[in-house]
Amino acid sequence: EKQTVGRFKLKWQAHAGFSRMWTSVSPDGSTPAQSALSVWSPVELIPKGMFHGPKRGSNAVKQRISLGHYIGPAAGLPMEVPLLEITDEKHSGLFVKHHASGLHLFLDVYFPHPVRFRRVWQHSGGGRPLYVWDPVPP
Repeated sequence: EKQTVGRFKLKWQAHAGFSRMWTSVSPDGSTPAQSALSVWSPVELIPKGMFHGPKRGSNAVKQRISLGHYIGPAAGLPMEVPLLEITDEKHSGLFVKHHASGLHLFLDVYFPHPVRFRRVWQHSGGGRPLYVWDPVPP
């Protein structure tokens, strides 16, 4: 389901691009498979589109919003995790300039970066420390 806020379209989109930030699997592989976990961070938040060539990419000015990291089994990447995608419809299309400044301003106002983070949990056993942080909004 999509929502429109003026010229901006908001829609939940399945996202599959992730990078592993931490894993409980020890370097020697001795962690039991059923208890192995990984923490994943979404990457490639600006969708590429389906065009090819020197100017490949999408004709839409859009970006996906990461609301945090994801925990899952160590063995597999998270698949089709819903992320909120914001599209600037005024600057999207074939015959318009694809300025992203309006989208960046919208993101700064409605999805501001936290002013700081507060540590709420830590695990330091097994040689691989893990810290969990809570964002402090502006």
